[in-house]
Amino acid sequence: MISIRGFLFALATLALLSPAAAHAQSVVPPEATHAEFAYLWWKPAPDITISSGSLSSDIDLVNDLGISDTRFRELRITLKPGRKHKVRFSYTPIKYSAERVPLRRSITFDGEVYAVNVPVTSELKWDFYRFGYEWDAVAMRRGFIGLVTEVKYNKLAASLQSTGVAEQTQVTAPVPTIGGIARGYLTEYISVTGEFTALKLDRTDFRAKFYDLDLYAQVNLTRNAAAQIGYR
Repeated sequence: MISIRGFLFALATLALLSPAAAHAQSVVPPEATHAEFAYLWWKPAPDITISSGSLSSDIDLVNDLGISDTRFRELRITLKPGRKHKVRFSYTPIKYSAERVPLRRSITFDGEVYAVNVPVTSELKWDFYRFGYEWDAVAMRRGFIGLVTEVKYNKLAASLQSTGVAEQTQVTAPVPTIGGIARGYLTEYISVTGEFTALKLDRTDFRAKFYDLDLYAQVNLTRNAAAQIGYR
């Protein structure tokens, strides 16, 4: 099992907007599109803890393995069959690695013990997909308020390697979430958006907790292009 303790993001992005028909000129440009394509750059603090079953330690990527901040990319696509309806997809390939970092403490991973001061090479690969639907219950010229349902599909692989020892573990986790989104325009071309989705289950045979908060400001540079900066 790989458990994720937290993730903090900062981003800069360029969004390309596909314009709608000419009769939508009275609507703020980004809200009158049929499709949105965004390419984002993230540089989060790798606040992640991994483990591999009951025989594994809780291993901190930063404090134990020496992982440092890494920039990675995200692709987002939003299709709008109707003004209040949006079909959403995003893909984020995440990779952290460090080579021959001496351990500050003894750790256990997948049943193998890695002793203190032993140099370890580590790698975490995380493919993060989001498949979602958004319904904007309130859609106005100066913003909207909507409901979001998503399946967040996580595919993770972690490996540790040292002299004479090499272990790897993999896990896939589809996580259904539900939440809300709201956008308001400060001016005709500057908007602020907040989105929150979550899942929490606590049963005798299964426990899961997932929170995703996305806050960003967008500047509409032209009818077909915009820039974003925010926090996730």
